[in-house]
Amino acid sequence: MPLPRSRPARVAVVGALLCVLFVLVPGSAALAQGAEQPGVSDLGEVITNIRNWLVGLLVALATLLLTIGGLRYL
Repeated sequence: MPLPRSRPARVAVVGALLCVLFVLVPGSAALAQGAEQPGVSDLGEVITNIRNWLVGLLVALATLLLTIGGLRYL
């Protein structure tokens, strides 16, 4: 594929190629490693993990609604 003649187009093409390279190279190294076994050993840990996920989601939702409310207040 020949490079475009204009400088901005050339910079865009080279930038896109570098982005693809930076995305694919670490991804291939991560795929080369073996998959880890889940670290859950008992039901209490599962319940704790679910509770932590729910609290995190509720905190994110509260932050979003607080931000929207603050913007509407302005």
